[in-house]
Amino acid sequence: METKVYSERAQRGSPLRLSTLARTDFSNNYLLRRNLILFLLIFYPIITRSVISQAVGQISDRDHVTIAYAAILFPYILLSGFYLSKIVLHKDNILAISSLLVFLATFSGLIIGFLNGWQIRDIIGDTVRFIAPFLSFALFSLLFNNLTAKALGRIFVFLIYLSTFDMLSGLLGRLGDLFFGEATLFKYAGGGLGSSTVLTVVTLFVLYKHLSTSWRCIAFLSLLLLGISPLLSMSRNGILSSITMFLVMFIFGLVKRQYVLLLAAPIITFALIFKEMFFWRITNMYNALSFGINNSIVGSSTGTSASGRMSEIKAALEGLQSSATNWIFGLGHGALWYSDNAILGISPNNYRLDGGVHHIHSGFMALIFRNGLFGLGIYSGLIFLIIVVAYRNYLYFKSSELVVSAISAGLFTSTIVGFVAMGPLISLYGSVSLGLTAAWVFRLRKIRMLRC
Repeated sequence: METKVYSERAQRGSPLRLSTLARTDFSNNYLLRRNLILFLLIFYPIITRSVISQAVGQISDRDHVTIAYAAILFPYILLSGFYLSKIVLHKDNILAISSLLVFLATFSGLIIGFLNGWQIRDIIGDTVRFIAPFLSFALFSLLFNNLTAKALGRIFVFLIYLSTFDMLSGLLGRLGDLFFGEATLFKYAGGGLGSSTVLTVVTLFVLYKHLSTSWRCIAFLSLLLLGISPLLSMSRNGILSSITMFLVMFIFGLVKRQYVLLLAAPIITFALIFKEMFFWRITNMYNALSFGINNSIVGSSTGTSASGRMSEIKAALEGLQSSATNWIFGLGHGALWYSDNAILGISPNNYRLDGGVHHIHSGFMALIFRNGLFGLGIYSGLIFLIIVVAYRNYLYFKSSELVVSAISAGLFTSTIVGFVAMGPLISLYGSVSLGLTAAWVFRLRKIRMLRC
């Protein structure tokens, strides 16, 4: 029998303790699925990387990373077959058509990659990366099948616990460096404090008035670290993500609008105190972008990060212009871009023997370059559906399963933040968590439909 944890506590006005929620009403079936999910998301990747690192040397080498990534996704590939067989047996036309489109995009990228003569290791790596979210969706849909809304909520409570632990351990490590090692408060690319995820921050603040005192403190700490950490590391992408999160919370009213402004105030104050540092960083980025667009040598004193990424996009666009079909299907998995300019800030592991470069930082540009607008459309379609369904789940479960509603709000926000971040970063491209999110929100949608 389900324990009515959410609604009863909310009606009584007593604090909602996530530890109590996580322990309640475990069935053997739920325990098995929860432990398998946690194993696949956390422990299996760690074990696989460790084993491969010891077997073939340093895991940072490009070949070894490709092997490790493919090995980590092996159980996803294996178990996804069961899910695909369910689609065929149950004659689910929508999922069948979606699966066919994903297969066609993956297969076309693979074939075009071989026809263009790209390196096998890059073809394998890009193929695995492209299909990873869809394999993840199939696997977690299988694991979430027949679970109730409350059981799904408990699984994500464990993930919030892990995110909080990761945040606190990162914070302690950074403070240790400040007091006993490095004395620099601001440090580009690595100077941030341990910060929590957007999912955790939004979920906790949607639940805020129902939380116990200890979890309210954790909620504030998570928000402050998420906002201040990218300022300390001078990360443009982190700052963009924080701004996007606050805008989504404000525009969609996930938290009362006056509270959103109040929550942003400490972070804005911190930025104003050190405004010279951030104005310098913005000016540096503008100069880097201008230098990257207008000059033949990209990088140097203007900053290698922004100018290097602009150079990648320019070279990739030039590679696509040789044929109209390139824009539709891309240059295939493993595609390399070439530039006559001297580019600084590119890792040596990304250069190939013929001078081509494989890596592209922008998720949007990487998808178009390798899989064309067809591949980008498939990813964008999945992300759009996740955003719409997650928001509807948030509204529907708001009056009954409060924790489920809050997690839906967190997934809604984090997906939008991830989509925006695909401009400067790989972000959701190849993300297993994207498939996990899709499986969770679509399972809740099915529960909604059954209740109507």
